[in-house]
Amino acid sequence: MFSAQGYDGTSMRDLAERVGITTAALYYHFDSKADILQEVVRPLLEGGERMLEEAEEQRPADVDAVLASTLDLLLEHRAVMSLLARDVSSAREPGIGDALGAMNKRLVKLLVGSRPSEADRVRVIAALGALRRPILDLPDVELALHRDLLLSSARCVLAGQQPTPAGRGRSGRRTT
Repeated sequence: MFSAQGYDGTSMRDLAERVGITTAALYYHFDSKADILQEVVRPLLEGGERMLEEAEEQRPADVDAVLASTLDLLLEHRAVMSLLARDVSSAREPGIGDALGAMNKRLVKLLVGSRPSEADRVRVIAALGALRRPILDLPDVELALHRDLLLSSARCVLAGQQPTPAGRGRSGRRTT
């Protein structure tokens, strides 16, 4: 419902009607709409925390494994990621935006280290964008089927490589 109407546009009454209970019954279980949002986002945050903790235990971090784990997390929580990206007010709720920002900083550090150059910072944000944007912009596509493509795109960007356009060889000439 938050995705359809937006976080700010959804009331406790709307939520209660949607699940077929009274507003009073909903308030019995949740103090506020923010508490419901926290419960919706909690699995993403907990999964992200677990993923980061596992990656941080390895020194140096296995970049390919970090990218793959990140993509798997994003795919698993695609609906929540879309909600947070499309409805800025939901990401502003206490404990959500700050937690996501802190997790992103840890992820960047794992991928490019604690003192990245400007070019490294650009590459890591572009690489993460290669994983995140399709989740947001291609809701009709079963992205799990394109997992290898998404990962290879992110790896190329992170490594500073130029991806080869489809249908062209390394020379840039058409191969078909």
